[in-house]
Amino acid sequence: MINVATVSHDQSGLDEDDKTQIDSNCSPFPPQGSHRDETYLANLQPRGGRLWPLRTLAEVQTSLQLEDAYIVRVPIKAANALLKAIGQALPENALAHLQHVRRFAKAEYLSCDVLERLQIAKVEQREDIHRSDASVPLIKNSPDSKEPSTAVSQPSSSSTTIFLLAAPTSAIRSTSLKDLLAAFLDQPPHQIHLNTLPIPSSPPSDSAAAKELSGKYWPVAYKSYNPHGPQPVELRRSEAEIGPRAGKWIALARHLGREAKKDGVGESVGVVMIDPKADEGCGAVVAGAGDGRWVSRCRPSGKGEGNFAVLSAAERQASPSGNPLAHAVMRAIGMVGQQRVALDSNRSRNMQTEVVDEDAKNQELDSEAGEEKETRKAPADIPPVEPSATVTASTPQIPPLNYPLLDSPLVPTESILASSSPLQAGGYLCVGLDIYLSHEPCVMCSMAIVHSRFSRVVFAGRARTAGVGGLWAEGFDAGVGCEEGGEGAGKKAKEYGYGLFWRPELNWRMLAWEWVDDHVGTGGNGSEEDGDDFGDRICA
Repeated sequence: MINVATVSHDQSGLDEDDKTQIDSNCSPFPPQGSHRDETYLANLQPRGGRLWPLRTLAEVQTSLQLEDAYIVRVPIKAANALLKAIGQALPENALAHLQHVRRFAKAEYLSCDVLERLQIAKVEQREDIHRSDASVPLIKNSPDSKEPSTAVSQPSSSSTTIFLLAAPTSAIRSTSLKDLLAAFLDQPPHQIHLNTLPIPSSPPSDSAAAKELSGKYWPVAYKSYNPHGPQPVELRRSEAEIGPRAGKWIALARHLGREAKKDGVGESVGVVMIDPKADEGCGAVVAGAGDGRWVSRCRPSGKGEGNFAVLSAAERQASPSGNPLAHAVMRAIGMVGQQRVALDSNRSRNMQTEVVDEDAKNQELDSEAGEEKETRKAPADIPPVEPSATVTASTPQIPPLNYPLLDSPLVPTESILASSSPLQAGGYLCVGLDIYLSHEPCVMCSMAIVHSRFSRVVFAGRARTAGVGGLWAEGFDAGVGCEEGGEGAGKKAKEYGYGLFWRPELNWRMLAWEWVDDHVGTGGNGSEEDGDDFGDRICA
């Protein structure tokens, strides 16, 4: 594992209280790059775990949307004729949204929950659907049929019957349906019993969701297409691409967070931004940042404007949220922006230098030819560039510390990553980049990720309290993060999360996963070894 002491600021001999008081003299941070350990990436041990794809908000909402439907037990011999007759009696497109729902189901293929609901309905009629000698309604032909009668006049076992999902209750009146059934069953309408069961009104997003819905409600089929989120083939392709190295980037993000916390500049939250196409497709770090919420300007008693300080314990208690613009996500996005500005500026200067050199060459040729031409000059607002001062577009410049954005390195590892960025000039925002986070980002940071147009996002710990994280779309239990005396105490359960990574009303969508360590289940929030115990204050 990483030896944090080799890459952190020298505060040896200070206890935690002393470290938070280093702003008393308002001394600036040590020079960037002090105590560097250039070999830390080679020694970085990837975290073992797996990628858990996030469900979109639409997937969560539709998986919970149900509608009532009529279920009736009919003889198998009459099933197809009944299905056709019911289809003709229903309004047009009444079943168009239920293509995923199976119309027939034998008792042995229904879950215990479904059978229990059907059994309760039968008990009300003093019938037991599990009784093998139960009497089955006699079958007769439709009144309009000219074929000989095929009525069954003897009792039949359950193997000769099947459950039919006739229609949604909103599509046909029960009296009309009973009249239709009576035309096929040797029973008067008032003796025909219709079971009413809830069924999923939207198709499942994957095979696992189909299995879950079939067990709880009524058999449904997954048709290998997800109308409410990314397609499974797209997820599988991306997981195959990023899976082998995701543990490494998560470990680096956690290291940045621990470094920020040890130096006292922020909480133990880190972010790494990756260009997956760099390094021959192996991926390379574009920027990395730890949390910087506890960094502030010097107080008037400080040593001068431009210096920065770390909030003391008392100041943190008075301002528990710190500087939200210095969250790890906001800082890292700012670092990429600074790189973009520097690279594009350098490219522009190089192009201008080429124009000046070309003009000089043309003037020399004109002079030799004896032609008198007006000397072409470079624009007045462009300073002359010496050939020795030409900057290549492959050398990103690290800007000075900038408050409150803090979009330049605060700790040594950030400096190392910024100095070796593979980012090229001419790009747009964070298009084509992936982002890895030690924790689920807050709503503000999640929207910043969306607006920056990342391709994929992976975080290693779900926020434990409703309304804190911005990517998780599934609901929150009242007890999650709301332990007695905890910061989430008293908060109500939330039916849905925000799921901002895939919202139809936003102009950008991303693929998103939670990284689940081998020893931690989904919905965790870091691990004990990382000391990530600051609950619903967590935010990347």
